[in-house]
Amino acid sequence: MTNLEQNIAQLIQDMATLKHDIGEVKTEVHEVKLDIAIVKEQQKHNREMNEHEHQEMMARIGVLEVADREQRGVLNEHQGIINKADGASKVMSILVRAGWGLIVSAVSGLAVYLLMR
Repeated sequence: MTNLEQNIAQLIQDMATLKHDIGEVKTEVHEVKLDIAIVKEQQKHNREMNEHEHQEMMARIGVLEVADREQRGVLNEHQGIINKADGASKVMSILVRAGWGLIVSAVSGLAVYLLMR
């Protein structure tokens, strides 16, 4: 075999190796493209889940705000009842004191009357 024939044989062998390497690179590129598609789909799914979770959280906040307003209303209503009861208690206290005053006054008057007789 001459030098030229050896070089041609080597070139043919190198071309076969290059074709094989190109095939492997194409396979790897295809795998990377699949990985990219999977990652994009996962990102899309994550965005959808985040949006869904955000909407659920906002709904919960709305429910809590309504419950808070209702509780404040009940609390205000109870505070009003307490205030009315406190006012009534003060009025009763005044009436009781006034009543005792009348009783003491009547007893004193009766005692004076009996003594003067």
